[in-house]
Order: sequence, then structure tokens, then C-alpha cells
Amino acid sequence: GGEKFKLYGDNGQFTMPLALVKVISKGVSQLTISFEHSNKELSRAGSGKISLEIDPETLASLKTLYPYLLKDMKPPGFDLVALDVPKVNTFQELVRSTLQGVVMIKAQGRSGTGFIAGPQGFIFTNRHVVGSSKKVDVTYFDGTRFEGDLVFKSHKADFAVIQIDDPPEISPLPLCYSTYPNPGDSIAVLGSPLGLANTVTKGIISAVRTSSAGSFNNPEGITLIQTDASVNPGNSGGPMVNDQGEVIGIVTYKHSFGEGLGFATSIIDVLESLEVQKPSHSADTAMTACGNIANGEQLSTSLD
Repeated sequence: GGEKFKLYGDNGQFTMPLALVKVISKGVSQLTISFEHSNKELSRAGSGKISLEIDPETLASLKTLYPYLLKDMKPPGFDLVALDVPKVNTFQELVRSTLQGVVMIKAQGRSGTGFIAGPQGFIFTNRHVVGSSKKVDVTYFDGTRFEGDLVFKSHKADFAVIQIDDPPEISPLPLCYSTYPNPGDSIAVLGSPLGLANTVTKGIISAVRTSSAGSFNNPEGITLIQTDASVNPGNSGGPMVNDQGEVIGIVTYKHSFGEGLGFATSIIDVLESLEVQKPSHSADTAMTACGNIANGEQLSTSLD
């Protein structure tokens, strides 16, 4: 019908915008996907752009499939709590305290990342990491492996929750649920790029981009955090943490046509899909800017 939509993703994996999925679910007669590429062999044969026409039979199948995939899952009753955030003096201390809460996830022949969140031991990751799988393979920091069950997913936020029966006792990562970060803030990205577990990169926040700004290709209603830290396939679903180890976002993709263009969905927007309530605390409790428990020295550092 002449409407245009943008896909975002990398390494051949692209997330369909929710608005486009809804259009296809209602039925369309024609769909063309156009993209740029960097393949040298293809470039010799023509331009760096390719257009693919989706055949009518596929469109008819998608019309039937998408409504099933978009069925809402009931939030799993996630408990958002303010965690104690000890003072971090060095980047090495930050890495040691955070990596133990990061896991590798394997599903449908590909790998991604996740992290432990909340007192129930839930694992947060991207929806596109688990795909259509109901069960996934989870490897913890120490190499132990478990089978996890998909208990929640949000197409809009590209977000999924995994639950493991009798999970190991590992401290969850604190979540930055009360405020968005600022450009220039120091961050770290932890995950399993290209299947390389326990990989850490660091950088800064380059921008915080809201979907309402209209200046970038955000998922509908989702705030993206842009960073210059190295992000690669396999980092998807992993935590982006601030300099106190609080999760500010879930890494979701990078731009291939450029350097230092990685993106994470804001943890604030992700938590909204779980319909959580912010925890309460006494007025005399020292808190970080993110809403977690801190000592006085940390509090002043966070607010400066």
C-alpha cells in the first residue's frame, strides 16, 4: 500500500517493527525488502543495494503465523527490589562483581547473552535470542549448564524472560529502574560475542534516543541507549551497566555500516512490559540515582 518501515538488526538477524507485523497480520498483497550490503562479490555484479520481493504464499503464511506469535504472555510476577550496591573503586572490581550474573544462552542453533535479575533468579534477554524456542540452554559464569523455560516475551520491547528450576544461588544484577542515563556516562557491556563467553568491553553513552524524537529507528515506544563500546552478534540480550554495576539497558543490536554504533533497550522500558511496581524505601535510606541502596559516599558520587 505504499507504506514504508525500517528493520533494525545485524548479521542477517533483523527484528520486524511491530507496526509492520500488524499490517502483515491484517493481510497484504505485496511486500518488498530493500537493504544495503558490503559483500564484495555482489558489489562487482551491481550496486550495494538489493531488493527482495516476498512471494504471496509466504505473505499468506505470515498472516496466519503472526497473530499466534504476538499473543500476549502473562507477566511472570517479577519482584523489583532495590539491591545493595557496594562501592566500586576500579573497573576490574566492577567486572568481577558483574560477570558472575551474566549467562550465555543457546537457542535454535545460535547463541546470545542474558543476565540474572530479581530475587527469583529470572534471566533477562532479547526476544530475538530465544526466537520461537520454548526451552533454551543456559550456561553460567562457572560453566555449569541448565535448561531454561521461556516464561515471558515482548515483541515490542524485544525482551524475554527465562526461568530455571532450582537455579544456582547467584546474586542478581541491580537494575537502574528510576532514571535514564546521560550522554557521556561511562558504561560496560558484558556478554558472549560470537560465542566468546565472559567478554567485557567498555565505553561511554553516546546518546539516549527516544522513539518520539523521530530522529532514529527505534522500536515503537522504546528508548534506545547508544554506545561506542564494542558490540557484536552474541552480545544481544546482555547487560549494559553503569560505573556502579547497575543495569541500564539490554544490548540489542549494532549498526554494521559504521564503527562504535551499538544499541541497548532501556531497562526502564523493559520493566514496563512486566508491569512492575517500584520498590518503596524509608526516607533516611541512602539511594543511588538508579534507586538502589548505597552508602553516603556512593550517593554523592551518583548525583554529582
